[in-house]
Amino acid sequence: MLVETRRKGLGGTVYRASLLPVRYGISPDRIVSRLVRMIAMMARWDTRPTIAITASILERHPELLRRLRDADLAVHGYRHISYADTSLDEKRSDLDAACKVFSNLGLVTRGFRAPYLRADRETLDLVRHRGFLFDSSGTHLALPAAHPITRAVRQLVASRYGESPISPNSTAYPTFVEMPVSLPDDEILVDALGMHSTAGLWHAFEAMMEMASLTGSHLVLQVHPERFHICEAALELLVERASDIGGWLTPLSEAADWVVRSIEGSRRWPGGHSFALSITGDLDAVSIGDFASRIWSK
Repeated sequence: MLVETRRKGLGGTVYRASLLPVRYGISPDRIVSRLVRMIAMMARWDTRPTIAITASILERHPELLRRLRDADLAVHGYRHISYADTSLDEKRSDLDAACKVFSNLGLVTRGFRAPYLRADRETLDLVRHRGFLFDSSGTHLALPAAHPITRAVRQLVASRYGESPISPNSTAYPTFVEMPVSLPDDEILVDALGMHSTAGLWHAFEAMMEMASLTGSHLVLQVHPERFHICEAALELLVERASDIGGWLTPLSEAADWVVRSIEGSRRWPGGHSFALSITGDLDAVSIGDFASRIWSK
């Protein structure tokens, strides 16, 4: 709760709390149905979304595994805690507990995303030493400077994620890839800026895609399952348009594998694709009870 308040302010935290009963249910069914639709949407384009999942949620809801079998999974910690605000021992303990849960369930994961996108150098070193292929905890602004919402987004990014996220040096660690989240994400667009229309969301997504296409970069879009129903139509337009203009639709694990295997970590994409697009979502709760459990466990 302290992390949420620090990132969003008291008003934003209260607003978020007021939405929980609408977006989550007593059972996991509401969130699971959105996850299924997200996975099915990407399957229509022969690819997968990357879902970073908190390991304790898998323990509480083992039935999720069947629903997530066609997703690209990444580790999102064991508990949903800010790694940048904990000691090295706490980081290590939480990460190792998460890895143990995934291993016991027979899940092979190649990537990590820190809760709240808050990772520091200690976190990245722990992740790298445990053999992960990629980290997706950093952030970067993916809107052009002249876009109508860029100024507001820049201020929101600074308050939520900081001005200078720490990321590993790709030349120093050629087998460990940093794949930062492209901002604005769904939280900023939907909750902070109040965008709920397909037209408004598509306008933002399109501008981000055009920047990625122009620079030949990787657009890593974050859409949490709780907001997927709001973003679904705009996302489908984005994926269709990206495919039409030569974008590579890829989960993060496959993109990271390509970067590692390519000559000197080249970001030139396979098959003549001009840029890459990954749709990702973080899953740290699937029911109202999960939030209560999070509070009681502290």
